[in-house]
Amino acid sequence: MLVFIISVFISYLLYKNICKYGKNNNSCPYKFNQFKLKKSKKIHLHHWLIHLIIIILLLYFEYYNLIFLGLNFGGLIHGIYEYDDWYIIYS
Repeated sequence: MLVFIISVFISYLLYKNICKYGKNNNSCPYKFNQFKLKKSKKIHLHHWLIHLIIIILLLYFEYYNLIFLGLNFGGLIHGIYEYDDWYIIYS
């Protein structure tokens, strides 16, 4: 269990240092997870959503690697906690 908690903490800190959007800046430089639908509409697969999908798949296929699960939970927590617009997927 300690390995899981340390992995969550490490992942959160990595995202905190790499993703300077959230409360620190105003624009996200990464566009690989954004899909344009129309001229002004897009779907944004936030990193927390990608981590949630990975966690669901890991649990579904019964892959219980605590380090990998911890890293994904850290990304999930960071994506929801640090961003005011975490729930906006279609805009």
